[in-house]
Amino acid sequence: MKKINGKDMLQIYDNFKKYKHIDSNLIFKQENIDINNIDFTIAIPTFKRLNTLKEAIDSALNQNIDTKYEIIVVENCDDMGGGEVKYKIS
Repeated sequence: MKKINGKDMLQIYDNFKKYKHIDSNLIFKQENIDINNIDFTIAIPTFKRLNTLKEAIDSALNQNIDTKYEIIVVENCDDMGGGEVKYKIS
């Protein structure tokens, strides 16, 4: 079996359990989304990059495609001002 850093890569690990003590804050959620009707997800991880985040979201929203997608933003900083981000992109 393939091992990386001493871990069996075919073994199942519960990484959510490892980090469940870390709080998450949902800043914005659009209601009534049928997740079975989404073709793909654009995931944008960011850390203290409000201007770059806005550019990334604008770029994703301005694509001319005929498929349904969702955008998930993961911000790893608790002092970013999530309300400000929600206000600017909504």
